[in-house]
Amino acid sequence: MEQKVVTFRKNTYPHRTYRIKSKFRLCLFITIVLLIIVFLVSILLRSGNAVATAYSGVRLKTICVEEGDTLWSIAGRYRPNGVDIRDFIYEIKDLNGLKDPIIYKNQLLLVPLYGNVDRLDQDAIDEYDSLVVRD
Repeated sequence: MEQKVVTFRKNTYPHRTYRIKSKFRLCLFITIVLLIIVFLVSILLRSGNAVATAYSGVRLKTICVEEGDTLWSIAGRYRPNGVDIRDFIYEIKDLNGLKDPIIYKNQLLLVPLYGNVDRLDQDAIDEYDSLVVRD
């Protein structure tokens, strides 16, 4: 009986070996890679809390947009004395993640309140009184 000899194909891709030529360069490479990974993970974890940390010392008021409201009129109502209205509009847009100055009726907006809250409440009362028709 004749035996058949099966020959296996020789590996066409030779096994490659790597040698560490410089331990310093290897440690530097590993350190840089780990720093990049830590940086990317920290960005991902903090991205949801960016607004909360930027406005952590400021009181925020949630308002409902009414018909005819614009960012300009809302900023005019709630901005503190001495603050440019354009800067305050930018803060409102940044706080609410708005890219455009377009707002809609019944939309909820967060508005930062700085220090002088009594003036804001008095302005709201004065605005209400001007709308009420008295005999």
